[in-house]
Amino acid sequence: MLAIARAAGLRPVPVPVDADGVKPPLLADAFRATGARVLVCQPLFQNPTGAVLAPARRPEVLRIARDAGAFVVEDDFVRRLVHEDAGPLPRPLAADDPDGVVVHVGSLTKATSPSFRVSALAAHGPVLERLRAIQVVDTFFVPRPLQEAALELVGSPAWPRHLRAISTELKTRRDTMTTALRLELPAFVLPHIPSGGYHLWLRLPDGSGESSR
Repeated sequence: MLAIARAAGLRPVPVPVDADGVKPPLLADAFRATGARVLVCQPLFQNPTGAVLAPARRPEVLRIARDAGAFVVEDDFVRRLVHEDAGPLPRPLAADDPDGVVVHVGSLTKATSPSFRVSALAAHGPVLERLRAIQVVDTFFVPRPLQEAALELVGSPAWPRHLRAISTELKTRRDTMTTALRLELPAFVLPHIPSGGYHLWLRLPDGSGESSR
């Protein structure tokens, strides 16, 4: 997404996050300072921190974007990479958006195969019509064999079993890694242990630099 933005002549502006996701006051400041018209975010298991946008912040983020006249691109690819111990997941931001502010992006790629390049956009209102017009010009349509493969995959009784297997394996890998880090690298800090995705964020000891070994 950063490469696409830069290729289009846009300047990405970072907004800090904490364990509860993007910080609304700093998001509002960024919109005011830059005049930006798009927020790209991962409310669920943000890459790389693993943070989940807190319930109290969800309507605030949407309100801030709406007041700025901006769209929210909700990157929700990680929803199918939930860990076994995650518990119930929050709804997508798009589910609480009556104004057509959110463009929801989902993907089958990470849960299946890198070569299975299938994603989906969900939106409503004027932005949906613009996206449809862009698709007609850029790609015309999704190839029929790819459509059939995607439908056969998600409609198969094996699909839920596959997702459960991923959920179990991701938790096992996360637990294995966190245990090894605590044993072998106790000076490293794990600020947050995520319950979804495949990223683990470490804080290096004070004084660490590029030349550290």
